Amino acid sequence: MQHQATVYVINNVDDHLFDHANLHFSGLKTVNFDCAQSLLNALQSTHNDLSESCILADIFPPDMCGPELQKKLKRCGYDLPIVFFSPNNALVQSIQAMREGAVYVLEQHCSKAALLDSVVEALQQHAHICQRHAEEKQYQRRYHRLTPRERQVFSLIMGPEGRPSDSREISARLFIRKRTAEHHIAAIKEKMEVPSTLALIDMAHLYAS
Repeated sequence: MQHQATVYVINNVDDHLFDHANLHFSGLKTVNFDCAQSLLNALQSTHNDLSESCILADIFPPDMCGPELQKKLKRCGYDLPIVFFSPNNALVQSIQAMREGAVYVLEQHCSKAALLDSVVEALQQHAHICQRHAEEKQYQRRYHRLTPRERQVFSLIMGPEGRPSDSREISARLFIRKRTAEHHIAAIKEKMEVPSTLALIDMAHLYAS
């Protein structure tokens, strides 16, 4: 891994749940905050590299509940996986947190093994999120190379009902020659850096709106 995995901890629950020695032994770095807003402020002010990161917090931080924190993070553009601890009387908040995408909602007195397993899964999830975002940025960078006509052809690669369209169908829909459609498809493959028409179809399907 290029960066040390980081766990952002909103540390206002029982100390034994945040045994830093346990996390450090697993090669994890912890950064502590006394409330959710402090974490948000730190993320916004430092513009940290958030690769291989997650959040570990009580579902009732001092200043806002877990689902509220999740919504604020999303509004700020931080797609960080969260593991929450929840008391037995927080069923409604726990359900809301899971609906908002929490990786786990653990019992407050769970074992350290369960805690570590949950954190590791959250970090793995964030690695996949980062990879997906990188691929999307790469796709957008390549897509902006296309001319307006090439974008129009690309939009028709996936035909009605998700069925691929060939050059003949595309030419008929755009009222252009079949050879012209083939020329555009070849140019699109080159600019989108895909090796075949099949790969281009897969890309069109993946990023279809």
